[in-house]
Amino acid sequence: FVDYLKKSVDGNYSQVVDKEEKDGKRAELTFETLKTAETEDGELSLVRIHLLTGRHHQIRVQFSHHGLPLFGDGRYNPKFGGRKDGLPVESMGGRMSRDEKQEGNRPVEARRSRQTPLALCAVSLAFDHPVTGKRMEFSIKPTGGAFAKF
Repeated sequence: FVDYLKKSVDGNYSQVVDKEEKDGKRAELTFETLKTAETEDGELSLVRIHLLTGRHHQIRVQFSHHGLPLFGDGRYNPKFGGRKDGLPVESMGGRMSRDEKQEGNRPVEARRSRQTPLALCAVSLAFDHPVTGKRMEFSIKPTGGAFAKF
């Protein structure tokens, strides 16, 4: 995916904008589908993502924009209370009080997002140690939540 992302003024969300948009920054990633499974929540795919840039909420915003929102994403997946455009739920008409946010008087989808972990895991990280120059590599196999389905 190659898109242009713009971060909100308050920094709470990002969205895809036209290339010509002021403050829009190029965001690029590649991905490959590793496995797909049918679940009670519908079809889920396990993908490996390689970031070529590192923008705010990049994976979440780009996948949602392309019609592939992440499982458990309460900000960018409408099934979990989010909006595809990344705008906060409050911007849909009126603001929610602090009590409504904290006490769970939100739509069922929004409450569900707090109960379902975001299905996003950094499975590998590599860099050169800043002092020794030695290559440092770390990896993990994601488990639990949506990852348990694979």
